[in-house]
Amino acid sequence: MRVMRLIGLGLLLAAALLLWRLTVEVVGDSDVAEPYFAFALTALLWPGVVLRTVTISNSGLEFLIGVALALVLWRAWRQASVSWLLGAVVLVGFGLLTRLTIIVFVPGLLICAFAVLRQAQISARTRWLAGAGVVVIPAIMIAPWLLSNLDRYGSLTGSRVVRQMMEPFFNPDGIKYTVADIPGRLLVVTRAPLAEEWWIELLSALKRWVLTALMTALVVLAPLGVLSVRPSERRARLLVLLGLPVGVGVVWMCYVLLILNWDFFLPRYLYPTIPGLILMAAVSIGRLRSGARVLTASAGVITALLAVWWVYLSTVEPFTG
Repeated sequence: MRVMRLIGLGLLLAAALLLWRLTVEVVGDSDVAEPYFAFALTALLWPGVVLRTVTISNSGLEFLIGVALALVLWRAWRQASVSWLLGAVVLVGFGLLTRLTIIVFVPGLLICAFAVLRQAQISARTRWLAGAGVVVIPAIMIAPWLLSNLDRYGSLTGSRVVRQMMEPFFNPDGIKYTVADIPGRLLVVTRAPLAEEWWIELLSALKRWVLTALMTALVVLAPLGVLSVRPSERRARLLVLLGLPVGVGVVWMCYVLLILNWDFFLPRYLYPTIPGLILMAAVSIGRLRSGARVLTASAGVITALLAVWWVYLSTVEPFTG
């Protein structure tokens, strides 16, 4: 068990290395990338992220693939490279086989593919083949899994069986969710830095509102801060590759809640998108006159607070149980 947890920790460290490469790509200069990376790296210190990554599950690999996808897609778009694009396509296939939540990166992949195939200096035949590969390659990779689910569960995924098994516990009264339930569920998502196992024990009303305020500011201000980025193509890459996956994830949760009547609002399903969002927030802050100093100071304060939080967590369940 300890070996498996060490593997999970290794995946988290690998994600940190990829995040550094992504930061250099986004900033464009390794000499000035350190404060941006320091700020983005705080996402990997979230208790929820660390817990999910080192827990024996597919979450560690899912998180690593999420960061890798942002990096590969960024390079594909920036370089107008069909090779990097097809690499991202294969990575999406592996990601979907790891956990279906990687589907939140698919819209960004499609937009990136459109941009790359439009700009790439290739023949029309190659362009059509590459365009077909964007759709066909992931489909071929996940087809055996889908067919297996169809044979065993009667549906393309096992989610229906999971809902049937768990609904008596999570929704014993058979409540029908409506649009009015969405705001309350969005507030739940703002508790993302802390794993849900600790919400009841460790989050007072005041702490919940503080988390809500901080996370809402992050989600709202991060995209707004990059709207003035020039050139427009770089701004589009920031919004589509770093910001869009979070938005798609939230829309997906709303769909599952309203259409499938299943409460899917658990922040851990958004964790693979968080490093990109934090990095986009770093770019927004970095555009201030003293942006580098603000980023460094903010990263230091956040790290110190997280360190204190981790010390506190070491004294309570489930670590001491």
